[in-house]
Amino acid sequence: MNPRTSILAVVFLCAFVAGVPSVRAAGTADADSAFAHRDWAAAAKGYEAAVRARPDDARAWFRLAAASAALERWPRAIEAYRRADGPGTLPASIVRYNLACAFARAGERDSALTRLESLVAGGYRQVAQLEADTDFASIRGDARFTAVVEKAKRNAEPCAYEPRSREFDFWIGDWNVTSNLNGGAQAGKSHVERILGQCVIFENWTGRFGSGKSLNAWNPDLECWQQTWMDDAGHVTNYGHGRLVDGAMQFLAEDKNPAGKWVRRRLTFYPLGPDEVRQLGERSEDEGKTWKVDYDLDYRRVGPGGAAGR
Repeated sequence: MNPRTSILAVVFLCAFVAGVPSVRAAGTADADSAFAHRDWAAAAKGYEAAVRARPDDARAWFRLAAASAALERWPRAIEAYRRADGPGTLPASIVRYNLACAFARAGERDSALTRLESLVAGGYRQVAQLEADTDFASIRGDARFTAVVEKAKRNAEPCAYEPRSREFDFWIGDWNVTSNLNGGAQAGKSHVERILGQCVIFENWTGRFGSGKSLNAWNPDLECWQQTWMDDAGHVTNYGHGRLVDGAMQFLAEDKNPAGKWVRRRLTFYPLGPDEVRQLGERSEDEGKTWKVDYDLDYRRVGPGGAAGR
């Protein structure tokens, strides 16, 4: 981050570290005071003395690096950030990010890009910071920097780039819903959207006889889709084993019927084009040998591309 325009952020991060008693070294009170008042020359002098006395003091090294960067003493800032990058209470990503900034400001393009590549390979996901930070002006046009930003975006929203997480996108939208079992009678309305970094498909259902919500997501550990349905009558159904079957999304579940008997549930979503989805709910009371239809709904898209009120 640019020491002249963004030093407040550095100060905030350092203040966080300073609040940890186990890393506060005795004898740095004057340096800490100078740092807080942005007297960078005095702060650098005080932390130089501190690291000479305690070469393993990561906090002092980090503050020395920040003060040196504010003074545009890039070689010393680089060395101090390197010394701060080790065991201790300092978050490694903060140290390494600032080291990349110092390299870029010192004109060491390859070293700056190598540090940034290592950061995003480790999960760094602060896209806005990367795109706005003026410290990276000298490398912003480099293809490697563009790749770093793209990787950070993938880290920030991994599900947006995971094909399996996009398999149920055909259900996203605003829908007018009718019943195929009741001659096309109005059944309700549904709003379906992506939330939580595009990792979850959230349904908000308002029907003639009640309301409910569901959360749907691809579970990479179980390698299947899952849905949890909850409604205003207190019903909760956990569907699992979700996967595409001949282009339709199908879930399976087990729950109790009103008589207290465990039954199997099958829930299938059939994409019938860009503006229509069929939702079929079935149950089996003989362990899947035969199935009976509980409901058969037709979702018609409302708004652009669809016909409202059909």
